[in-house]
Formats: sequence, structure tokens, C-alpha cells
Amino acid sequence: MARSEHSAPGAITTEDWKYFFVKTDLPTPRPTTKEILPFAFHHEDDGAKPLPYFWSVGQERWGFLSGIRSYTVEEFTWAIALDQLKERSQDEAERYLLAVFEDLRSAASQFGARLWPEPSVKLALTKLECAARRLALEDRSVWVVVKAKGSGRHSACEWWQALEAAGLEYGDGNLFWGFHEAEEEPEIGAEPFSEPGFFLSADSPATFPDVGLYFRLSQVPSPLETLDRLLAVAERVCSRLGAELVDHKARPLDPMRLRSEVVELQAALESAREVPKKKAPKKKAPKKKATKKKA
Repeated sequence: MARSEHSAPGAITTEDWKYFFVKTDLPTPRPTTKEILPFAFHHEDDGAKPLPYFWSVGQERWGFLSGIRSYTVEEFTWAIALDQLKERSQDEAERYLLAVFEDLRSAASQFGARLWPEPSVKLALTKLECAARRLALEDRSVWVVVKAKGSGRHSACEWWQALEAAGLEYGDGNLFWGFHEAEEEPEIGAEPFSEPGFFLSADSPATFPDVGLYFRLSQVPSPLETLDRLLAVAERVCSRLGAELVDHKARPLDPMRLRSEVVELQAALESAREVPKKKAPKKKAPKKKATKKKA
């Protein structure tokens, strides 16, 4: 197993797409975690603060730097969470990275190290752009909305009974969840849609015009199969309430169009998850030997 593949609770891998890594070249003899610790933390009040991680032969893993025990550090890196950095404009991100790199360069020198390879703002911004696209897809949910007809509303009790009758279970977050077979994690969720709220109790006086049924694309192994189960649940809820089905844009539900959208989203997510392959260097064609022409 390669060093970068070692993992443990709270650990990372240096190929993790969610982070930009600022790596170091350590001196010999190697410093200990306690020697690095006073210089390891920077920009503590910032959401995208660089967090220190180390790899130790004794532990054979990348782990978060702390002062609990002292280890000899074989490799050391700072990790900047890209999901925090993506909230900034490109100019703000560039200024922030320049300031951070300068601070980390100075910090590394305090324990005899240097940043290596030299961190590139351009590379960080490129990785940030790729991570932002992937994060948007990872967070994407597929929705089917059960809507009361016209401008009508249904009571919390009516929604509660319809959702339970359709096979969903009341649970975490005062919402309803659908489980597939023996899975421990819910596959489908249900919550008030156009008016945010919760199902606090079956006899709550609250009323809602609609409830959205959804699943998160990145959390199910077979999105089209999950979509079929979600549609079946939605149909049962709709039938019990005499309601109608619409999509997340309040358009009459078109199951075929929704299936096509799921296929496209799944393809985009799989593409975003692919690790780009390094191109092999081109082999130079052997030079042809010159031949003497016969007189």
C-alpha cells in the first residue's frame, strides 16, 4: 500500500479531491510533531484555514497534527478545504492563497523545511474550479413534488397518514424517510417543499400546500432504480390525497423527462469523479540511418 493511501479516522489521503495540498521538503534528521506544532496553525479565524497533516513511519498513516503524542515526521503537508474556498470570488481566492502560501513558507522555515513543490496559485484555482463542479453534482438531489390541487392545502395529519401509508417512516429531523430493503441509511426523504417546515406531530395544526420526495444522486448506487421507487411512493401519496404530481419547477411531472435528466446528471457526476490519467511521454521515433548511394 502506498503511503498516500493509508487512512484512519480523521485522516486524509493526499489525492483527496476536496483539498489543495501545500507540501513540504523536510530536513534531515526529521523533526518531531512537537517541534512542528508551534508553527503549524495559521489563519485560524478563516473558513479555508490550512490544516496540518503528517505521515509517520511509526503510525503508517496520514493524520492530523496534534500535541497528544510525539512522532517523528517523515512527510508533512497543509491541506486547504476547497469547499470553503469556493465561497470566494476568484480575485479573493487568489489574494488569500498568495497570503497563505507566504505565511506557510515562513512557517516551514522555522522547522528547517521548505515548501516543495512550490505551490501554484494557478493550479490551486484550477483544482478549485473542478472541485466546485463536482461538489455541485455531489449535492444534487432529484425531486418529485406532491401538490394539493389548485391553491389547496393539506393538514399535517393528512400528509402524515399519506406518507406512512405509502411506506415511509417518521424519523430524524421530524421528517419522513424511505428505506430500501435492509439498508441502514434512508434512500428517500420527504419534507414540506415550497414552504419549509417539519412534521412536528401527527396532530399539529400546521398545513402545507406540497411535500417534496427526493433522493441525493451521489448517495444511491442505482439512481434510475431509486427513481422508480420514489415515483411509486409519490403515486401512492398522490392517490390518497387526491393531489397532483409536479417537478421541482412546478411543471406537471413528466417521468420520461425526469429519467433523462437523471441519466445526464449521473453521467456528469461519473465524469467529474474520474481521475485524469497522466499522459505517457511520447516516444521519439528512431532516427533512420543514412545509407550511401551506389555510384
